[in-house]
This record gives sequence, structure tokens and C-alpha cells, in this order.
Amino acid sequence: MHKVIKNVLRVTSAVAVLAFATFDTGTVINPVQVTTPSGKQASFVDGENVEIKESKPEGYVVSKNNEDILVTRNNILVKEVVSNNIVVKRITALKKDKNTEEAIRFLLEDEELSVIKNEGQYSLVKTEDNLTGYVLSEDISVSVMPKINLGFIKNAFVFGGRQYNKDDALIVRDYENGNFVCLDNSGNIIAVQKDNIRFQEEILNRSDDELNRVNLAESNNIISIAKAQLGKPYVYGSSGPSSFDCSGFSSFVFRQLGIKLPRTSVSQSGFGKPVDKANLQPGDLLFFNTSGAGVSHVGIYIGNGQFIHAASGINPGVVIDKLNSNYYIRTYVNARRVL
Repeated sequence: MHKVIKNVLRVTSAVAVLAFATFDTGTVINPVQVTTPSGKQASFVDGENVEIKESKPEGYVVSKNNEDILVTRNNILVKEVVSNNIVVKRITALKKDKNTEEAIRFLLEDEELSVIKNEGQYSLVKTEDNLTGYVLSEDISVSVMPKINLGFIKNAFVFGGRQYNKDDALIVRDYENGNFVCLDNSGNIIAVQKDNIRFQEEILNRSDDELNRVNLAESNNIISIAKAQLGKPYVYGSSGPSSFDCSGFSSFVFRQLGIKLPRTSVSQSGFGKPVDKANLQPGDLLFFNTSGAGVSHVGIYIGNGQFIHAASGINPGVVIDKLNSNYYIRTYVNARRVL
């Protein structure tokens, strides 16, 4: 259903990560010829992958033949965006001293950090919960997120036996062989001819009706992506794609739509907008006190009084449970809306 985006940059120093991070990436969607700063002609072919060095109002600066070239926005589909955030690549120890084996705590996969200082093999970092310590530099990297391109169908068509109507909202994920690879509001991957999609990036320019369709598409896609993980095992500290802990599961699911959640359930419980339990909508995050010491678990509401989560109990793994079961009535804390 989705591509798992991995940053293969090997970290030799946190300073180097920030200074020499990989660029945003995209694909050329229209053949184009551009005059370079040196006066030469540079040609880009349909489907060519490019690294985007800079984004400007008039277009994207890409590198070709050792020159930086400006290509207009309508000719490139941006697919991946590199942030300046530093994240944990795999579960690893946060140490008080780099010369000891004693851990302050273990850092979770995809947990976000601030780098205070690089000291070669180790980096001094600060966590989201304000802990400071040392971590192996090779266990952290820059964060890479999928770019969410929202598009609307121009003309109705049928794909895979399903009817798609004019102005239906789709999430455009990729471009191949003259077609956009899109995610529909049920989580299905479909191919749409490139001239049958109109993009509308500025949210202020969308009508209320378009906004409603976008919100519905996003919430349905969240549920579809979440359900695709059913049965995968629970592993503490893991954030997918083959195993999860509870907050790793929720962060993984939302990340597929380009939404970056904090890594822990406690942090997620303060993210987004509060929602009354009586007004829950599919895609809302649900939080529980399963430890007796505050928020310690998170799931995703899927409608009809049910939610999906990575459970660690008697039947560990990604499962669907009823919100009105005695256990979850007793442990429920609050809900937040991100979409």
C-alpha cells in the first residue's frame, strides 16, 4: 500500500547530518528543456528523478551536469521532503556518560531529538521529554517524510471496477509512465492519467466542499493504512513496518500521509485538538492509562465504537478492540484530533 521511506545516510557526526543532509526528491512529470546559468541547454525527460536543492516561489532548483537549474513547479512532483529534525534510527541507549554502559533510558525508533554537540562516535542530545545524554551518532539520522500532494479528479472514470467522479480528492504519491500513482479514500492504489488531475496546494483557496472531501479522504486513508497492519507483532520500541509498539504504530500510520506525530503516547496525547468522547470521528487518536501512572497507551478510532492499536496484553499485536469494553472504559483518558 505504501513505500517505506528509509534514509540510508550513515551518520558519522551529528553536525555532518545537519550540514550535508540528503535533498528533497521529486520526479519530472513533463519533458522540459531549460537554459542553464552558463548558457547551455539542459533537458529533463518524463519520469526523471531529481534532487531538489532549493524551493522557490517560481520553481525548484535542481542539479544537473554540475549546474544548479531552476525548473518551474508544474514540471516536478515532489515526493520526499528532508527536514532538519534528527530522529532515532533504531532503539538505542541514552547514556549519562559516553564512557559508561549505564542508560538513562532507551530511545525509541523515530523518536525526535535535538543535537547539542557532536563528539565523533557519540552525540550529546536532548529528548522531547527534556532528558540530556549521549547517544551513538550512527543511531540517529535526519527525518525524511513523504510529501503529500492533494489532487482532484477532472473527469470521471472507472478503475478496477470502481467509479471515480469529478472533484473526488486523491493523494498523489508517485508518477510512473505518464500516470500519477494515487491513494483513494479507501486506501486503494490507482493509476490516473496525469492530465486528469488538478492540484490545489493552497488550503486557503479550497472551497468548504473541497476541504470536506480532503478530510474524508485523509481519515479513510488513515483507517485503511492502519488496517493493513493487522496481525503484525507488538515489539517495544518499534515503529514499523514489520512490528510496532503502540505509539510507534500510530506515528507510522500518520507518517504515511506526511503527518509527523510525537513518538510517545504521552507526547501524542497533547498533540492536535481535544475531542469529546461523544464526538469521535474516524482517525481520532485515543489515549488510555493502562499503567496507573498517566497516559501509557494510544490507539486510532475507526468508527462504530471500535479502535485499532498495537496491544501488548494477552493477545499482543495490531488488533481491533471495542471502546466500550470494561477495560477500555475504565482506562480511557482523552482523545485528540489531528486531521
